[in-house]
Amino acid sequence: GGSLRWGRPAGTTTVNVANNLIGSGILSLPFALSQTSVGAGSLLMVVVAALSTYTMQLQCRSCDRCGTFDYRRVADEALGRACGTAVELVMALYTLGTCMSYSVLVGDFFTRIAEFACTGSPGSHACAFFESRPNAVFVLGAAVLLPVSSLRELSALRYTSLVALVTVLYTVGVVVYKYLFSWDGNRLVIEPHTAPDVRWWVPEEGGVFVSLALMGVAFNCHYNIPRYYRELGPRQRHRMAPSFTCGVGIALLLYLIIAAGGYLTFGGQTLPDVLSDYGTDDLLATLARGALGVTLLFSYPLVFNKLRFSIHSLLFPGRDVTLRAVAAYALVLNPLVFAVGAYVTDLSVVLSFNGALNGTLICYIIPAALYLRLDGFDPRKEGVWFLARLPLWCILAGLVLMVLGTKEAICKHADVFGITTATPGGFC
Repeated sequence: GGSLRWGRPAGTTTVNVANNLIGSGILSLPFALSQTSVGAGSLLMVVVAALSTYTMQLQCRSCDRCGTFDYRRVADEALGRACGTAVELVMALYTLGTCMSYSVLVGDFFTRIAEFACTGSPGSHACAFFESRPNAVFVLGAAVLLPVSSLRELSALRYTSLVALVTVLYTVGVVVYKYLFSWDGNRLVIEPHTAPDVRWWVPEEGGVFVSLALMGVAFNCHYNIPRYYRELGPRQRHRMAPSFTCGVGIALLLYLIIAAGGYLTFGGQTLPDVLSDYGTDDLLATLARGALGVTLLFSYPLVFNKLRFSIHSLLFPGRDVTLRAVAAYALVLNPLVFAVGAYVTDLSVVLSFNGALNGTLICYIIPAALYLRLDGFDPRKEGVWFLARLPLWCILAGLVLMVLGTKEAICKHADVFGITTATPGGFC
């Protein structure tokens, strides 16, 4: 009884929120900065972090009003069962997109690791096999991702969050080191390698909303917020706001450092996965790829578990997931995820669309809409003062970001969709 009343320490919740946020999205943030500028991009990142923290708190207030930590039930009570089903569907699509981004990074990391390992024997059959992206993704998928995503109990993976944090800190350190330092004979020299085409203040035209979509993914762990809130326990829940704020603040600090370090180093040539900017013969970058790659392989089931739960909840509401169902979901869903990782080589394709479409719904629109409904929002009774409702502006901001972010994502990848960008008055 005592542990249930006290719950987990607020510091543990802070670490959980930071760990949940710092995923595959961190590697795309230097590219997000390259789509705007150093100053404007950093300011946008702070704004997105603040909005994300605010909507996390709206989720918790909605849970309090409904007396449940099941967000689908909150949506059911606020707007009806159809809305609850729609919320679960969005959660499923978002976690599916996150699994796909993990698969893309597995392809990025392990093909480059194979190139590094095969430097001395480029003609061998094994090297040629693993340097092929589809081969690397499907083999690692079948050998590692498929078995671990078939686990029903994830307690064996409880240490992955600590390992993930260590590997992220190492990766941030590599990016900063590569920007700031050079090796001059037998000593380190502070010598910043600033690219000549870095934009300091004026954003690049047509890139702001793609950047916002990528940042939205980086600051989105809302599908787990009700669980973290429940774990605080009744006597700790008053610490919800500072716990979540500190968790987001830790992520924001690391994001700003790696985004600035990567973009300042490579400027307009920054790739959607910043580690891909470093050569395959770079030992420090290869170690970062290996560490992050192994972490992704064993963090994957944590995200896949949420995807499996959402899909099962949509198909069989109120029924437990059986062992047969666990295996069936793994066998049906994973080949789709692996195919994306094998043939999509641009991480921003997955992250920008997932952020613009699903991320904005989960992060801004749904939490604000449910809270307004539960709080008795009625513009006719409130008169002009309804405009002072901050959740209303969150919804409007989310809708703008969804529409313009999706449009810019399509135009940034126009060649994929066969769209001509040079046509006057055209879509792009």
